[in-house]
Amino acid sequence: MTHSGATYSGSGRVRLDQPLAYRDEQGNLQLYKPGEAPTILKPMTPQETEIESSDTHSSMSIRDESQVGEEGRKSGVGETYTPVMNPPRLLSRNAQTSFVSQDDEIVVPVSPVPEVKTARRRRKDVMRNDMVFKEIDQHSMRAPPLTKESLPRLVEYLVAYADNSFEKVRAFYVWITHNINYDTSGYFNRAPLRPTDPDSVLANRVTVCEGYCRLFAAFCSEAEIPAKIICGYAKSYGYQPGDDVMSDSHNAHAWNSVYIDNDWFLVDVTWGAGFVKSKERKYVSRFTNAYFLTDPEVFITDHFPFPVKSFERYESDTKWQLLEKPLSALEFCSVVNFDQCGKDWGIRSLTHHKAIIYNIEYEIDIELETMHTNISDFLAFLYEGERKIDNFIFAYMPTDKTVRVHVCMPGRGVFTLQVYARRQRDSPHGDFQPIVKYILQCNKSFDQPLTYPTHHTLYGPVKELAKYGIDSIEQGVYHVADDGEIIFSSR
Repeated sequence: MTHSGATYSGSGRVRLDQPLAYRDEQGNLQLYKPGEAPTILKPMTPQETEIESSDTHSSMSIRDESQVGEEGRKSGVGETYTPVMNPPRLLSRNAQTSFVSQDDEIVVPVSPVPEVKTARRRRKDVMRNDMVFKEIDQHSMRAPPLTKESLPRLVEYLVAYADNSFEKVRAFYVWITHNINYDTSGYFNRAPLRPTDPDSVLANRVTVCEGYCRLFAAFCSEAEIPAKIICGYAKSYGYQPGDDVMSDSHNAHAWNSVYIDNDWFLVDVTWGAGFVKSKERKYVSRFTNAYFLTDPEVFITDHFPFPVKSFERYESDTKWQLLEKPLSALEFCSVVNFDQCGKDWGIRSLTHHKAIIYNIEYEIDIELETMHTNISDFLAFLYEGERKIDNFIFAYMPTDKTVRVHVCMPGRGVFTLQVYARRQRDSPHGDFQPIVKYILQCNKSFDQPLTYPTHHTLYGPVKELAKYGIDSIEQGVYHVADDGEIIFSSR
C-alpha cells in the first residue's frame, strides 16, 4: 500500500523513496521536507512501556526511544507504519505531538532521507588502504550456503561482526561483488533480462545494474542504513575518450549512494564485481575497490546522474554528484576518466584534465600524481590507430609521488596515449595495470622528430642511488654528452 509518497510493504517495512507524511494539529496530512528530522515515534504494542498523556486519561504503549540508536534517529530507515484502530486523540512525547481522529490511522513520524550535500570526508579518511577491511571481507566471503537463501538471514550473518555502519556496508559490497554475476545475455538481447527484484537476484545470482543496486539497497534497508538508487549515464564498456556517452542508451546505468555517519558516499556494486569486454561482449568477474566509497570528484569522471526513462523511479538529480560545483553534461563527456586501478590507487592529473588534448605543437608533458598508493614503476605507449609507435615517448618520476610523461609528437594527426603503472607491493614481477588514456591532437611537429632509446620502463636513476650520495634528480639535469654519457650532479 502507499500513503503520501511513501511505500509500505505488507510486512510493515518502509521503503523511503520519498519523505514520509504526518498529520498536523488539524488532522491534515503534511510531508516532511528533505533535511527535516522529527522525533521518531515507534508503533505501539500493549507489552511496551506505557506513556500517559496529561491531556487524556488514556495511555498507549511505545518502544523506548533509546532502543532506536543515534543513527536510527537521524535516518529513520527501517521504521515502520502501522494502522491502529481507535487510538487516543493525542500522542505526546518529548514535546512532539501528533493529532488524529478516533477512527483514523496513525501516521508515525519518521525521519526522511537525510539532506544531500557535499561529503565532509574523503575515502582515504575511512579506508587508508585495501587491508583496512580485511577481517570483514574474509567474514563476508565465508557466508554459509544456508544464509544465502534468505535475505534477512544473510544480512544478519554479514553484519554479525561489524562494529559500525562502514563495516556493514563493506560486507554488503564484498558479498555482492563476489556472488552476483552480470547478465550479459539479457543486456545484449541474446535472452530475456533476468528479474531485478532482490529475492530473484539472490536466487538466480545473475542480474544487470538495476538488480545489483536493488539488492544492495535491500541489504542496507535490512540493516537500517539509508541508501538510494541513482540513475544516469556512465562511461561503460567500449567507451573511448570524446564519445558522446549520453547519446547511447547502452550507457544508461544505475548505482547507489549510502548515508553513513552524517555523510553520503557513492558505491557501484556492478562495476565493483567485474567488467564487460567490449569486443567479445563477455563478462569478466574481477573484484575492485575502485567503486567503494569513491570520492565524488573521482566518481563523476564516469558516472553522471541524469533522468533515464527506464529508471524513472530512481534518483537522478544533479545534487547526487555530491559536488560543490556540479559538472554539466558536456563537461562530463570531456573530463579525463582514469581506469579502475587509477581510481583505486588514487592517481590524478596535475596538468591535463580533459580526455582530448587539442592543438599540441611539437611536444607535450603530462604530469600525474599518486595520492595514497606507493607506485614503483610507470610506462606509457603511443598509438596511431591500432599501430604502436615506439621511440617518441619516455616517463620519469621527479618525486616519489609524481610521474611526468613526455611525448615528442611524431607528426601531425591524432594519437592515443595509454599510461600504465605498477605498485611497489606488486613489484618486481607484478603486471602493469592501465591507469589513464588520452587522445592527443597535434597541429605542428618537428620535420625530423627526436627519437628516444627503446626503454619500456621509467627513465632516470633508481632510488638506490641515494645510497651512493647522489642527490634527487630533477627535470633539467638530464644532459647527454656527445659520447652518450648521461651527466648529473652528486653531493
